[in-house]
Amino acid sequence: MYLVNKTVDQEKTSARPGSTTTLTQASNPINSKLDRNDGQAVKAWVAGPALTNPLRLNRTLRDLLFTAANKSPENGITAYELDGAENWMSYPDFYAAAEAAARCLLTKGLKPGDKVILQTRGTSSTLLISWACFLSGVVAVPMPPVMMLNREARAATRLRSVWDFLDRPPILLEESPARSLNAFTIEEGWGELRLLKVEELLSATKSARAIALPELHPDDLALMPLTSGSTGMPKAVQLTHRNILAMSAGICQQNGFHAGDVSLNWMPLDHPGALISLGVVPMDAGASQIHVPTTSILADILRWLELISRSKATISWAPNFAFALLSDALARTEQRFDLSSMRFLISAGEHVAPETLRAVLSQMAKHGFSDGALRPAFGMAETCSGITYSSGLLLQTVHEEGIGFVSLGGPIPGAELRVVDENGVFLQEG
Repeated sequence: MYLVNKTVDQEKTSARPGSTTTLTQASNPINSKLDRNDGQAVKAWVAGPALTNPLRLNRTLRDLLFTAANKSPENGITAYELDGAENWMSYPDFYAAAEAAARCLLTKGLKPGDKVILQTRGTSSTLLISWACFLSGVVAVPMPPVMMLNREARAATRLRSVWDFLDRPPILLEESPARSLNAFTIEEGWGELRLLKVEELLSATKSARAIALPELHPDDLALMPLTSGSTGMPKAVQLTHRNILAMSAGICQQNGFHAGDVSLNWMPLDHPGALISLGVVPMDAGASQIHVPTTSILADILRWLELISRSKATISWAPNFAFALLSDALARTEQRFDLSSMRFLISAGEHVAPETLRAVLSQMAKHGFSDGALRPAFGMAETCSGITYSSGLLLQTVHEEGIGFVSLGGPIPGAELRVVDENGVFLQEG
């Protein structure tokens, strides 16, 4: 069976002409409808290896967190806040806190399948509330928090559009911005707005602790991240527990992630690359994870390297622009870093430019960064983030004359890529 990730405005799952579509753990890689193109052999299709343990997909994210809490109790999550505070929670403690918040969500009248827009700003609170949704069956719709409230602000307009499109679900955020948003929406005439406050959900009451969590199923919706909107209005992608776990299982299998790894994320937690690739995936591997506010790294890109040196992080990621910033900063500093622990540094999220990587790899090598540890990758919100990964970009490769593009690797186990026309029929390569 094909499990195609869909956006909420799609009435059918056929892809746009010339597009790529991801299929997770297909039991029959090519069916009779898709294996022909006017009698010609199929070319525009590639599949990753089979998952070695497909039974892992017959779980939910609640099961995943429970397993991490029991099998890797010494590991957990470090969350840095905007004020510099550092909070660490072991996986058992994180599970207990997220479960309590999940029960509180259900006391607010929400039920499995209901949607809630996340406008949280704190690192710890965003992670806990996201997992409270996963555990309760409430579908999280993470969005960048609106920092400027005026009718010209793009973020406010986007929030209004998504809120209307999803039939005006509750919005969840901290108490102070909740007051500001409420006043703004009254002034702008949005209509009745239901705001849920993080502080209330993270202060479990005795009555909330008595609420039983509902039974969940692998094919239940878990998350609806927004697409980038680069080709039109952003769309909310429907991701099930099985979709997310399939992607995580494939990444862990292909790249050998394990409980001894340490992931470091500084991308926004409304992005699937942050919440799934460097949130769900390390938890699936039983590894520790670190999350840092994006603004604190952009204010000083070298802080990223400082954190790698200090934490001995082994996995991290950033788009191409960050490597350009890093290259400039390294060229100007005499500061030394220990990057020898970093074995899987992902470049993804935008075009991977060879000239950028050529400069930054040469500079990072002086700080102990291993040749081949940089992994250009490809993914989309529709694919739960990254689903192709390079086997490792070598400095010699990017120094070759005439290189115009960088390989993003092949599909992870359990995933397939295809190029089709408007009727879902394969196109030829070339």
